[in-house]
Amino acid sequence: MRLFGRRSRSDSEPREPSRLSLACGERINAVEEPSTFAFLGRPNSELDDFVASLARLEDRTAWDADIENSFQAKVGRHDVLTVPLPSEDSAKRLSRRFAGLMKQEEGRPHIVIMVVSLNGAQIDAADVEALKPWLREARYVHKFFVIVKVDDKEEIPKLDDLRKGCFADFPQAPEMFEFIAENSEAEDYEALGRAIIHPNLVLRSTKFVVVGNPGSGKSSFLNGVLQEAHFRAGVKAATGLTQTLESRNCLDAPYHVHDMPGLGDVSPELMKNAAQALVSAMTVDGWYKVLFFFNLDKGKLIRQEDIDTMAAVLSLTTDKEGKRLICEPIVVLNKVPEKLANELEKKKERSEFMEPIQSKFLELGFKEMTLMKAVLVIKYVREWDEKEDTIMDVTSRMRSQLDEAPSIPVFKKSMEDAMRATARQEQKETTTGSSGGNIFYKLKLAINSILP
Repeated sequence: MRLFGRRSRSDSEPREPSRLSLACGERINAVEEPSTFAFLGRPNSELDDFVASLARLEDRTAWDADIENSFQAKVGRHDVLTVPLPSEDSAKRLSRRFAGLMKQEEGRPHIVIMVVSLNGAQIDAADVEALKPWLREARYVHKFFVIVKVDDKEEIPKLDDLRKGCFADFPQAPEMFEFIAENSEAEDYEALGRAIIHPNLVLRSTKFVVVGNPGSGKSSFLNGVLQEAHFRAGVKAATGLTQTLESRNCLDAPYHVHDMPGLGDVSPELMKNAAQALVSAMTVDGWYKVLFFFNLDKGKLIRQEDIDTMAAVLSLTTDKEGKRLICEPIVVLNKVPEKLANELEKKKERSEFMEPIQSKFLELGFKEMTLMKAVLVIKYVREWDEKEDTIMDVTSRMRSQLDEAPSIPVFKKSMEDAMRATARQEQKETTTGSSGGNIFYKLKLAINSILP
């Protein structure tokens, strides 16, 4: 059974579904994990289209008898609700009821999708009042996404501060939101669909954190993800141009990217900067993709110093019970010659090449990586070494790999406690070892001065 766009022959006045409902419906139909989706908002043309889609299904039921057009239906393996919000009183009652449902179904993904309108530079005041109770229950929701409909794509704010400013009247600005217009490009609707319904339940709040040694290509890569030179990178990068944590929103994809200073064998002052950046980036509640960068030595070999840096961060973020908080790291192989990159397309060759990293994972108590999903290969381009503020060519295939690469949930208190406890463990300075040797020792000293 398909949702949004299915038209019954008995419809007396069939109408074409909106592009928004089609974008959401196609993504829901593709999600494999059984989930509960709730579309809500004040009665309007967009929510009415979602309502009409469920109203055509024979097995629909009324989710709330007192609210007109409040439907619940089984769509494939999913439960889908439409909840019009005619008054603040009913909104409070319905939000509490839905929160109770989520508590009963703990472990099942619940995705709430709000549809609101823009009135000038702010979200319409009536939408704000209707949605306030749901925002207060957001802690129970796996995904909480706000769609802001505008009349024309030219009205969509371009700058991140202006986009967030539209939610000035909300009790708190939602982390996960997107703007869309009926005349937006097809790619915009596709990006919206990916943001709402990601295979790994990833949202706009998903954070990219790049970790590696100075000059390993982290900043150039993030410039490629953003398709603009937001981070300093290029010919001087061998000494490391990024000195503090720098962050940007990716406006056309559901990501917030963090550029980190290089770790490696740096001075105590630079190590403290890098440690502060690591703490700031990794101690925010949310979903993460953590990417470890490896520059190949002479284009052929994985460097030991890159393995040590990865091991140091993974050890630092393992708690005292042995729980590995960065449980599914992602590896980026940079500056890979074309011939080797082609060889790494083959499963056997990739497995053999990644053996040093896989061995380190096992030594640290991690499971082996899924090599075809958790490893990104970047071919070497000489021109990138000769430019200032390099923008790496992140291909559509690589973007798809990033979407499918593992995401992990991070909780602020757990991460802070793990870093603090590990940093206070007594350990002599060494130059070798499973935890990252000298880099780990210096990183612990720096963390000790940052986390009380």
